Parts: sequence; C-alpha cells; structure tokens
Amino acid sequence: MTAEIGHFALILALLVSLAQAAVSFIALRRRDPALAIFADQAAFGAFVFIVIAFACMTYAFVNSDFSI
Repeated sequence: MTAEIGHFALILALLVSLAQAAVSFIALRRRDPALAIFADQAAFGAFVFIVIAFACMTYAFVNSDFSI
C-alpha cells in the first residue's frame, strides 16, 4: 500500500511541477504578481509531494517490500 501512495505522490508532484512551469511562463508574459505567487506555492506543493513519496518508498524499502 505504501508503494502505491508513493507512486501517486510522485504523479501529483509531476503534475504540480508542470502546472508551476506553465503558470510561471504565463506570469512572466502578463507580468502578473498573483500568478507568480501561485508559482511559488506550487513549488512548495511539489516539494511536499516529493517528500511524501520519498518517505513512503523508503518505508517500503526498509520493510523489504520490493514489489515496486
């Protein structure tokens, strides 16, 4: 179960990172500070999802769950 949670967290981190890249580009083109703030928050969100994925996959490795 932890492997699936880790995998799902990695997918969410990818999606948030792609959204961050797109919104950052749009914020630069429009010079919109609100979108730039969203891009900063998206970076923190991606970091959180990556930490969750790392913790879940480390837990699976320690418990010898090599089904990943």
